[in-house]
Amino acid sequence: MDKPENSFAFTTEAAVLAKVMANVCGAIERRSTVPILANVMMAASDGRVTFTATDLEVTIAEGVPASDILDGSVTVYAPAISRIAKSLSPNDVVRLEAAGG
Repeated sequence: MDKPENSFAFTTEAAVLAKVMANVCGAIERRSTVPILANVMMAASDGRVTFTATDLEVTIAEGVPASDILDGSVTVYAPAISRIAKSLSPNDVVRLEAAGG
């Protein structure tokens, strides 16, 4: 089966997602005038997902192991993903997917 264009997916534990989001969100300015800087980029490949955030002066990137990966990348509003991850039980399994363009 062919990979849908512009698709992305991975599975990890909620505790892993919450920790990595807490770490990379340190680079995000709360009152940026550039909206994309409130996002985190997630890039999935080779059994890992790398999370990257920046304020254009400081960049923080961290890779974590993941499963059921569909290689690709996406940016998402970091505070929303962080809040969702914190609200879950640490042992919950989380699947993030994005498709389309």
